[in-house]
Amino acid sequence: MKNKNIIKICLDICLIVLFIMMYNKRIISQDFHEIGGLIICGIFIIHMLLNSKWINIVTKKFFSR
Repeated sequence: MKNKNIIKICLDICLIVLFIMMYNKRIISQDFHEIGGLIICGIFIIHMLLNSKWINIVTKKFFSR
């Protein structure tokens, strides 16, 4: 369980760094924007898969009312 949390934190840090780099006008080029966007999508999908248990619980509670 502890390793899973470390992986989640590392993924979150990577997402934050990429988002910050996307907003910096001096770093951005078209190639970086396209590749960075694909990397962000991939990391987001992995992040959602790691949190699928929590997502299922919250969704069931939301729709049970």
